[in-house]
Amino acid sequence: MRMLLEMRYRRTGQFIYTKDEICSIFQTDNVEQILARSPYLVNIQFDLIVFLGSQTPSGAI
Repeated sequence: MRMLLEMRYRRTGQFIYTKDEICSIFQTDNVEQILARSPYLVNIQFDLIVFLGSQTPSGAI
């Protein structure tokens, strides 16, 4: 999933997602489980989730 989010970031520049967008990408409604398994996602508000992969050095992904 990280690769999918990284490709979306490169294509659109989007790195902040709503809860619904993340659930759609991961195909589950369990946001807590998604965040627990994905260290590159951070919940900054109840409905906003930030993808941190865009801040990694080139080639580190």
